[in-house]
Amino acid sequence: MRLLVLGMHRSGTSLLVRTLEALGLWAGDDDDFNPPTAHDPEGHREHRLVWGLNESALAWIDRAWDRPTDIDWSRLPEARRADVLGAIDFAVKTLDAHPDWVTKDPRLCLTLPLWREVVEPACIVVHRNPLEVARSLQSRDGLPIEAGIAMWEAYVRQAIGNSDGLDRLFIDHAQLVAQPDRTAARLDEWLAPRRTVPRTTGDIEPPVRRSLVRHHSTPDDTRSHLTTDQLQLLDDVDRLIAEGTG
Repeated sequence: MRLLVLGMHRSGTSLLVRTLEALGLWAGDDDDFNPPTAHDPEGHREHRLVWGLNESALAWIDRAWDRPTDIDWSRLPEARRADVLGAIDFAVKTLDAHPDWVTKDPRLCLTLPLWREVVEPACIVVHRNPLEVARSLQSRDGLPIEAGIAMWEAYVRQAIGNSDGLDRLFIDHAQLVAQPDRTAARLDEWLAPRRTVPRTTGDIEPPVRRSLVRHHSTPDDTRSHLTTDQLQLLDDVDRLIAEGTG
């Protein structure tokens, strides 16, 4: 199984990967990841190969993780495109050393069209309340709330659009934190027919630590910060989560 986790920064992609690791998927060895930080004391769980090639691809079209709009991969020079596709192929072959793997990097929301030229992965899209995302970005990066919400919008639109047609599942960060056992069981059920190797039976211990969720919001507070288009996107995401797959 080849699985990509998609989601905006500060949306719980690392927590989701650790949960998937608890369910038997391989994401990398400890030295494959960047070390933990004050804002992510348990680590980002981003494989350096994946993170590095995504960073490079965005830089070659004058974009970056915090400049996610107007992504146009036709602007990527042919020589650079060959380099990126070759790097993706190398990363996939490296990950393929393990029969059922998962990798994540929020930049995958933006670079997924390039990945799809090399591999047809399954995807899990994780969603977090946009105001909570924006408050977390403000705390970590000093980003204004409105800018953080706009970034959330750009990432979520591209995650949904770029993964259209792939085998995918939508997960809510709030449910992952509040109901870790139930969410892990749902993930396990979804993964089962897609695995190359069945999971070893045994109890699932989701790695949720609620104390690490530092930013909260109410529905009314959230909606008061969103534009009409952002409110519609939030409703669309809620619908996709309710439907589960799409």
